[in-house]
This record gives sequence, C-alpha cells and structure tokens, in this order.
Amino acid sequence: MPVLFFSPDLGMLFYLASPRIGALVYNMLHLYGPGLLLAVLGMAVLGNLGLVVLGLLWVGHVGFDRMLGYGLKGVSGFADTHLGRIGRG
Repeated sequence: MPVLFFSPDLGMLFYLASPRIGALVYNMLHLYGPGLLLAVLGMAVLGNLGLVVLGLLWVGHVGFDRMLGYGLKGVSGFADTHLGRIGRG
C-alpha cells in the first residue's frame, strides 16, 4: 500500500518533458476530485472495494501533501506552488 500511496508523485517525472507538461500532469494527480470520484464509483456504482481503497489512498495522499505544504505546481518550476514557494531559497 505505501507504493500506491506515493504513486501520484510519479507525475513529477513529466517535468522532464517540460515545466508546463509537468505542472499539468502533477496537478491533475494532486486534486481531490478524481480520488473522490474513484471511491464513489467503486462504492456506489461498481461495488468494487479495490476502487474505493484506491480512491481513498489518492485523497489521503493529496491531503498529506497539503498538510506538509506541498501545493499545486506552477509552470515556472516545481518549487512554485499555490501555497507558496517550497524548499530552500
């Protein structure tokens, strides 16, 4: 489960393509909505507990990142977030 919990952070690899693509993919993976939608679909529509768990892990990851001060990324660079600049500098 820890691997799944941190899997949304793989979106940072898209920064290797460009800051714009990296920010887009990373931010899409760090929104609450898709995780909630996945959990609701798994629970109410498909009756699939695995999807519910994946959705809740996704939501938990996003919340954990926000708690640590990591926000949605800007196209100017990985350290610029909607919560402010992260890291040293």
